[in-house]
Order: sequence, then C-alpha cells, then structure tokens
Amino acid sequence: MQTKTIFLSGICGSGMKPLATIAAQQGYRVVGTDHNWEQQSSSLTKLGVIGGTQPEPEKAATADYYVYSSAIRPEHPERLSAEKAGIRILHRMDLLNMLVRPSPVRFALAGTHGKTSSTSMAGWILLQAGLDPTIIAGGHPLYLEEGCRNGSANVAVYETDESDASFLKTEDGYRLILNVDRDHLNHYGSFDRLSEAFRDFAAASDTVIFAGDAHLVSICKGLRPMAAFGPPEAEVTELHNTDLFFTGRYYAGRFLDDDALVVSLLLDGKAQYARELENAVIHLSLPGRHFAMNGLGVIALIHAAIAKEPALQRRFDPENPKTLLELIEILNAFPGVERRLERIGTVRGIPVYDDYGHHPTEIRAVIDALQRRGARPLSVVFQPHRYTRTQELAAEFADVLAAAEHVYLLPLYSAGETPIEGVSSRSIADRMQAEIIDPVRFDMVFEQNPAAVLFLGAGSVSSMGREYVARRGSPKSVF
Repeated sequence: MQTKTIFLSGICGSGMKPLATIAAQQGYRVVGTDHNWEQQSSSLTKLGVIGGTQPEPEKAATADYYVYSSAIRPEHPERLSAEKAGIRILHRMDLLNMLVRPSPVRFALAGTHGKTSSTSMAGWILLQAGLDPTIIAGGHPLYLEEGCRNGSANVAVYETDESDASFLKTEDGYRLILNVDRDHLNHYGSFDRLSEAFRDFAAASDTVIFAGDAHLVSICKGLRPMAAFGPPEAEVTELHNTDLFFTGRYYAGRFLDDDALVVSLLLDGKAQYARELENAVIHLSLPGRHFAMNGLGVIALIHAAIAKEPALQRRFDPENPKTLLELIEILNAFPGVERRLERIGTVRGIPVYDDYGHHPTEIRAVIDALQRRGARPLSVVFQPHRYTRTQELAAEFADVLAAAEHVYLLPLYSAGETPIEGVSSRSIADRMQAEIIDPVRFDMVFEQNPAAVLFLGAGSVSSMGREYVARRGSPKSVF
C-alpha cells in the first residue's frame, strides 16, 4: 500500500506539532511549513518529517491530506492550493480524531483552564500503569521528551480546544470538563454561546465527567454525568446523587501543604470505602490548589472508565477500594508540564518560575499557589496575550496581578491579531501599580530581592525569561 502524505500548515504550532509527530510515528509521510521551522523542528526531522520556513503551495496540492488550524486564514496560499487541487482538507481536530480512532478507549479533556496539565496527568497515570497510551497535549509533559506519545492503539488521552469550537468535533469516548470561564469571546460573541458549546460537548456523550462548578452545573442541568468531582460545598449537592461523586477538601493538618487534597467518595450521597480511604490524599510536588483539584478530576475520569473497560480491568480491579489509592499514588509522582508553574532555574539564588497563564482565573491560581508555598514577596513579569482578550479583561487582569508584591508588564503579544486602537499593556498598567519594561531591563526585577520571580503569559515571555536565566543564572535541566 502506498504511504499517505499529510501536509500541515503551521506544523510547529503547539497544537500541530504533536499531531505531526504521531502521524509520522504511525507511518504517514509528513510534510509541512512554519516560520519557526528552523528553531523548533529538530524532533520532527529525526522522524523524517520534511519542512521549511516558506509557504510551499505546490507541495500542499500533491498531498493526500491537507491540515490547517484556526490560525491559518482561508486565503493562506497553501490552503488555497490544496482546495483548488481537490485533496482532502482537514481541520487539526479532524486529524486528531483520525490518529486516535483506532484506540477503543479514548479520553477527551475540555475546559477553559487546566486542559494541558490534566491531559498530561491522565497520560502519566495510564503510562505508569503500563497501559501504553497515546498522549496528545497542547503543551509539553516533562516525562515525554518529544512532548507527545504514540501508543499501542489500546487507549488514547488528548486535549480538545474550545477556542474555535473544534472540541465539538470530538468523537465517541470518555469526556472530562474541568471548568467554563469567560474567554475566546471574539469567536463566540458572548459567554452564553460559549457556555452552550460546553453543554453541547457534554450532551454528545453518555460518559461525561464534570466538575461541580456552579456555572458548569447550571449549564449542564438535566444531563446526568457518569461521575462528578469537586469540593463538598452545598452548590454541588445535586451532583452527590450521580453514579459517583469524588469530593476533595484541602488538607488542614500539620505535615502537608494546605494545597493537598483529602479525597473521599460518595455513592447515592453516602460515603464509600471510608475506612479504606483514610490515607487518600492528593499531594503533588507542584504548588497549586488548581493542580490538585484538576488531578481529582483526572482520577474521577480514569476510575469511571475502569468500571466499564475490560482493557483497563486487566490492570485495575474496579471493585477494590485500593484501586483509587493506587491511582492517587501514581498521580502524586507526576513530574509536571513545561510552562505550568515550571521552575526553570535560579538567578542570584532566587527561584524563577515560568507559567503559561494568560487569563485572570489562571493568573490568580498561579500567584496563590506560589504564595501558599512561601513565595513572598513575589515578583511577576506578565506579557498580555491578544488585543481582544486584553480589551475585554483589562480590569480583571489588574485586579488579580495586584496580589503580587511587584508587577512588571511587557509590551502586549498580538498572537497575530490586528491591533485595536487604545488597547495595549498600558490598558492594565493604568489600573494598578505596574511598570511596563523591556526585556533588557530584567535585572531590575531581581534587584527587589523577591522570594521568587514568575514569568507569566502565553506569548514570547517564556523564551525571554529562559534566555535571561541562561545568561544570568543557573537554568534547570528538564531531562
């Protein structure tokens, strides 16, 4: 049989590169272009992927499949050439479905926040359990050198994308919804329409697990999740009577951090395995209550699947309460994800962290996480991401950033958006005590002698921070 060729525009993008990698590992001939090809293609070229920095419409026209993401405009020359040639055109989510379709057990993760780290956690548990999973996340799990993994076609776990509504293309499988928050309103037009999309995502599956978040519960009213998770507050009591409710309360003892999560299990509103779960505590090395709670969602997702899937029952006994303890024990050894509260080194003895947070909810969580672990005073270097998001949420950005003792803003990162008059980093700075600085002035961030420094944002701030640490400090090796 002749090898099929897949052509990807923007092949080095965070959503495209894992797909190109796995497609090559599955035996496809993979070709693509990206303006960052020379900087980010080394792992792809090792797999025989062919690429370059300049558009190649003639190659796109001769492939069997042409793949684009929402970042590729309809007038892109490669996309136009592929359409004119009449070859099969796939959105990146269509290709993802094609790559994971052979796996009979599939886990799809959704949510405004936490998808990448939660997908990475789920992949970690399945991998450490010996289940040989395919893992596709929108970031780089630190336990995977290539950032993704092609498994044996038994089980797959992957991150979906609500930003362009492509998560509604998700095919059958177990679905986890972590949360819903105001974002991507430039695509949806309103928060109500975004919420409706999440309801549609949930309603399309009878094996959905979702968080006991008040808004998520309200928009999914009438849908019965297979399992649910969350804190034991009154606002989620209607979920306590679902098939299984995983509840977590933050640890209040003497020997663990207060972002550890004590886990219990409710069935029909009653505690299950109470005695056997006395030591069920999610305690990650990563700081942050959001990591622990999302980890609880991942546990709920996998535990629910064990009850139904023979492929998982060959490894786990669904009737044994120790199965839940084993899942938590594996999760607690999770090493983390690149750019998710990742410690990247030290400068002048001060620990330096890097995080992808680019929404007020995410920023609040990461600042809280570091401060709970003693990082006071904390210095934050934040790069706003997208004109539309900054315009919509400038006041909220200023409010959450003010929790840090020192805040420095970098010029706004456009992410390819057309500038909006009057919208810039100044839109945030004018609402708070923050200075707009240039990367050449990073020295001043450390002169305040903070307990920690956090580089924060979804744009180029990460590479700036890492380059600075490499020049002036001691970078931490990942592998």
